[in-house]
Amino acid sequence: MDIFRLKHTIGLFFCLDGKKRAQYIRKHNVFKYMGENCDFMPRIVPLYPKLIKLHDNVSIASGVTFITHDFSFSILNKKYSKNLILEKKGCIEIGSNCYIGARVLLMPNIKVNDNIIVGARSIVTRDLKEEGVYVGIPAKKIMDFNEFLKKNLERTKNDENMSDFDDIWNNFYRKRELYK
Repeated sequence: MDIFRLKHTIGLFFCLDGKKRAQYIRKHNVFKYMGENCDFMPRIVPLYPKLIKLHDNVSIASGVTFITHDFSFSILNKKYSKNLILEKKGCIEIGSNCYIGARVLLMPNIKVNDNIIVGARSIVTRDLKEEGVYVGIPAKKIMDFNEFLKKNLERTKNDENMSDFDDIWNNFYRKRELYK
């Protein structure tokens, strides 16, 4: 780990929440760009951080991995005892109003457009262009962004009417029975 990454990884470690980590990244120009009103939960600065852009209102959950390079060239160079092939590097850009779920893997040379949610443990191998919710390996669109918004507004409206833990618990089991 180079001194820049080590210094800022230590700096991120002492920031106790995602908002403060995002502010630290912005203040110290750790990434190419960090927008306003962001949350950044990881505590490790990725390799080649200047290849990462996060726009406004982006939340990055814990365990997200930014892969900005492909190191497989080293095997070919070792096999042929020559430095024939150069390391491949690629930018990662996350648009505004995006959420990247826990343990998502973002591969090099991808752009996630505005208004996109990537579900936990997904792998993003290509650009995500349409607004929506993406999950899986590789990440695929499963729902429109507005549909996701409607479902969550409805769920929130229904949850506000529950008065205590027993109601929440019973509601959980009713929903679970519907999906069997």
